[in-house]
This record gives sequence, C-alpha cells and structure tokens, in this order.
Amino acid sequence: DRRQRQMCIRDRSVQFLHFLEEYHGKLYEKLPILFDFPPVDRDAFITFNMVAYAIFILGAIAINSERMEFMLIPLFFILVGTVANAVFHCLLALWQGSYFPGLYTALIYLILGPMMLRILLRQKEMEGP
Repeated sequence: DRRQRQMCIRDRSVQFLHFLEEYHGKLYEKLPILFDFPPVDRDAFITFNMVAYAIFILGAIAINSERMEFMLIPLFFILVGTVANAVFHCLLALWQGSYFPGLYTALIYLILGPMMLRILLRQKEMEGP
C-alpha cells in the first residue's frame, strides 16, 4: 500500500536525522553516565543503530506479507523505536532541565509515531484476516 510505503520512508528519514542528532550530541557518552555506566563505544553505537535500521527495513518489506507474525517487527519499531524513544528523550530533557541529545527529532516522533501506528493498524484491519 502506498501509505505504508510513505510511512516507512518518512519514519526512516526522521530516524536518520534522529541518529545524527544523537551522534553529534554524543548521546553514546552522555546517556550511560547518567545511570553510572561507562560511555558506550562510538563504533558500537553506530553498529547498533545501523543493524536496527536494517531490521526495520526488512520489517517494512514484511508488511506486505499475509503472515501476521511479520507485523511484530514494524509494530515493535513504531511502539519502541518511535513512541517510547520520544517519551524517553523528553523525560531525559526534563530530568536534566535542559536539552539532551535527540530531543528535537524525538518531538517529531511524538506526532509521527501515533500516526504511523494508526496507518498500519487501519490498513491491516481493512485487509481482514
């Protein structure tokens, strides 16, 4: 479906910008320190994000499958990778009392995440069992 493809492209576009905001803000150093952990290695941070993006893209392809278990990948990324991530970034900024890396693009996800979830669920509902 065209709307689903647009949703996936829009999500990945924002996610790449979100990654850049986190990376340039050194989230991989700042976030662990807040919880008394050592900074995450920069290469490990990049690798984790790129693998996650690859899995999401495979999940986006699987949306067109008739097997409902393949829906778990996009649902997980919408609920955790967008909505929960956005809430977490906002809470971090409030806790710190200032900007925290990833906040600006996370605000986009507060709007985009529920929209994506609605599109995905409505499309699957229209397709039926």
